[in-house]
Amino acid sequence: MDDDEGSMTGGLDLATASQDTLDNYIHTRLNEYEKYNATDDTLWECYQEDFASWTADDFGKARRVVQSKLRNTLRQRGVWVQHNKSISMPKSLEATIHEEEPTSWTDEQIDDYLQKHDKFISEYIQVRLKRRQADRAPRMQSATPAQSPT
Repeated sequence: MDDDEGSMTGGLDLATASQDTLDNYIHTRLNEYEKYNATDDTLWECYQEDFASWTADDFGKARRVVQSKLRNTLRQRGVWVQHNKSISMPKSLEATIHEEEPTSWTDEQIDDYLQKHDKFISEYIQVRLKRRQADRAPRMQSATPAQSPT
């Protein structure tokens, strides 16, 4: 995504950046992702470019609530970012940067996400959910006993 603020791209020195500067950079990226409705593979590519030089240590310097907002926004918009207690949030954000290909969501991961959150803003996952619902519909109809005419 293009950046209107030159100080927030190549001028960002991660080694010396303050917590506020890192938080502002993340917020700027989040605002762009939402403004341009970036989802799925497009968002994954933008995220990798926008945070290419970031490490887990850099993410760890940002406020935890800002890290969480970034992870949750990526996930809601279809980018799989690991979310469990076995890996820290900064490490999971860094791992997504270094993926060769976007990680595909499993049906179980989609269901788990939907149990905890309202919805996805992801065209790819919405299509998968509609297909799953359509696949279940014929089975549900065939499981209903036929009524005999009286």
